[in-house]
Amino acid sequence: MMGLIVAASLVAAAPPSSADDGDKTEDSVWGNEQFRFELGGIFSFYTSAVERGTDGESNKQLVVDSSFGLYGAGSYRVWGPFSIGLFTQFETGDRRAGEFTGEFDEDDVALVGGRFGGTFWEFWFGPLIRAQYKGVFAEVGWGLVGLRNDDGRNDLAGEDGNTDTFRSDPGTAWLFGIGGAIPVLDPLELILRLNYRIRYYTTRGGEDLTQGTGHGTQDFIPFVGLAWRIDS
Repeated sequence: MMGLIVAASLVAAAPPSSADDGDKTEDSVWGNEQFRFELGGIFSFYTSAVERGTDGESNKQLVVDSSFGLYGAGSYRVWGPFSIGLFTQFETGDRRAGEFTGEFDEDDVALVGGRFGGTFWEFWFGPLIRAQYKGVFAEVGWGLVGLRNDDGRNDLAGEDGNTDTFRSDPGTAWLFGIGGAIPVLDPLELILRLNYRIRYYTTRGGEDLTQGTGHGTQDFIPFVGLAWRIDS
């Protein structure tokens, strides 16, 4: 009986097996989440003006560029640091620009020539792949669907002259993101991300752009939002 008691004590005191260590290491490095859902906002605002002096007095603006929108994603961890999922992004805004005439009126207000531009909205949807190490992650998304309506780009018409909605070329429609997750209240995390997006729009209103042209665009998009984890 004394031998059994001693043996049981030794087993209880023994260090965890290497398999247990491996599980703990994986949990500490990759986390143990199975599903992740994210929702957050994007916002940008830029203006410029010409003034006499630098006293900050309001003047007529040369450029006004503002936009805001929402980004959402859901992912499922398939192995170790890797997850697959879907993302969607919608944004809208107004972009206008003018040319300084080189003259001022009697109140020292700069005279600005005709301004061009207009409002726009853009919608993206597609699959993504995510890799995560502790609280840091990187993502690659493919814009399976990319639509843009832009009143400021009437100079890029379809072959039939229409200026309806652009559609992106799926061959060049990518979204790359890097960021970090900060725990705030389990299972919620604060997400800070910087996305880089590149795409070519080659059709408008279902027709190819005139002269076989492509409208290539790229941008960097800061993102702040929340993630909800569902652990395995």
